[in-house]
Amino acid sequence: MRAPLRLAPALLISGALQGQAPDLTDSQLATLIRDALATNPQLKASQASIEVERAKVSQAGALPDPMASLGYQNDGFRKFTYGESGFAFAQVGLSQAFPYPGKRKLREQIAQAGVAAADAALDRVRLDLIADVKRSYYDLLRVQGQRTLLDAQAKLWDQVAEATQARVEAGTGTTADLLRAQLEKTRLKQREADLEGRAVALEAELNRLAGHGPGSSLETAAALDALPLPQPPDAAQAVTDAIANSPELSEARHHLVHYRQQVDLAKLDLRPDFTVGAALMPQGSLPGMWSVSVGFNVPLWSGRKQKQAVAGARAQAQAEDYRITDLEQRLASLTRARAARFAADLQVARLYQKGLLAQSDAAYQAALTQFSTGTEPFRQVLEALSNRIKDRSDYLDALAQAHFDAIELERASPGATTDTNAMDGGAP
Repeated sequence: MRAPLRLAPALLISGALQGQAPDLTDSQLATLIRDALATNPQLKASQASIEVERAKVSQAGALPDPMASLGYQNDGFRKFTYGESGFAFAQVGLSQAFPYPGKRKLREQIAQAGVAAADAALDRVRLDLIADVKRSYYDLLRVQGQRTLLDAQAKLWDQVAEATQARVEAGTGTTADLLRAQLEKTRLKQREADLEGRAVALEAELNRLAGHGPGSSLETAAALDALPLPQPPDAAQAVTDAIANSPELSEARHHLVHYRQQVDLAKLDLRPDFTVGAALMPQGSLPGMWSVSVGFNVPLWSGRKQKQAVAGARAQAQAEDYRITDLEQRLASLTRARAARFAADLQVARLYQKGLLAQSDAAYQAALTQFSTGTEPFRQVLEALSNRIKDRSDYLDALAQAHFDAIELERASPGATTDTNAMDGGAP
């Protein structure tokens, strides 16, 4: 069941006319973010991926399993000669392979780079989840604000209808004007149905993101225009922060470390690994024997194997280095564009607050008064009211867009904006 819409028309109007908003913190948004971070299955899957990578570290640095062997050697084929011939004996052996010094450490470091890359990928999932919750929440506030605006519109159309009815009765108006006023009011019901459907869809999305049951009650704590506007960052600082804190760049940098260590490991593969073995060879009644051995692999085909592995690892590291440069350039360009758009959207919202809404109200009231006295035609009232409705709807869109801009900057660079409602639940 949907929570009641608690946005009074007076609140919707007062904040705009005063040009400022009270200092409110939306605890409901913080609760939704906290619940999402605690229950979201995609986030939990990413957390499990880190454990998968972490489990690989000790495996990478472990020695190969030792090899145990059992054997028997007989002297001749005609009879069993154990204990009778010095060439007949049983054998129990044990061997252990030892990688060339430095290989195990490098393999551990490569695995640790995988852990760090998975952790950066987790940061991206976390930031995206927080951004999705915030975006859906502010979109819901916008829809609720527009729903409240419809209620206010209906009352204004009642005023127009009453004025039109009075002019018809006085013989200065037409029935067509009255029917048009009634028609416009009826059309509000179409818009209302559309907004109701959008609100239900957004509430369902928020419940899904927060891990709440379908149809769970969701009550917002404040109107969109009652929330403080987020503050835009310095564009140059936003670019610096984005490049320093981007999860994608962090993941790519860890991959680069991984590939460079692969180069070092490929070089060490040109060095031989060793195998140490020992064996006991009892001979029954005859004196027993024992043996020890040391073996190593000979990189005879290094030109086709190990050296090609070194070349391939170097090329992969170079490709990742270029990819990081490309990511940095694209992120810098995108962040500057977002910061500029953010500043522009804030300017639009403040123009509404500083006078445009008040002027729109005054224009409507003047047109209605002149229409009531018979000095203005009905179309002037219709135009003034349509402009007032559009201005207020566009104002809500501008407020929501400013919050969306802040969300996108935070998604790329955590902490880049100053939003009193941006409680990101521990995002980096």
